[in-house]
Amino acid sequence: PEHRLETMFVPENVVNGFARAIRAWPNSWRPEPGKTLPQWIELDFGREAAFNCVHVAFQTQELRADGFRIEVPQGDAWKAIAEVKGNLQRRCVLRFQPVKAARLRLVITEAKPDMGVCEIRVYHER
Repeated sequence: PEHRLETMFVPENVVNGFARAIRAWPNSWRPEPGKTLPQWIELDFGREAAFNCVHVAFQTQELRADGFRIEVPQGDAWKAIAEVKGNLQRRCVLRFQPVKAARLRLVITEAKPDMGVCEIRVYHER
């Protein structure tokens, strides 16, 4: 990939298979600088899927989101199914009651400006 600033933090980075920066390439998405939070990134599965667990990996422990939530569509709105406040972890595993949805949003509600999301994994665990 080209190492240009406008392609460095694209949303596609959260599903590119890398959970951390490699050779100075951040492999992460981050909210648009200068705009207020909350900001979100959306995964579209292309079909309805059942899941009850989401793994989120941030850039580093220092470049993590302090507050965030997972949302799924419900009618014309979005419903929070998991929320984290006061996060201190680089990697977070959020478990919740099973839901079925074709899309999911990770909404960043509190973070330092250089925070980055490297990976979002979605599972249906037994």
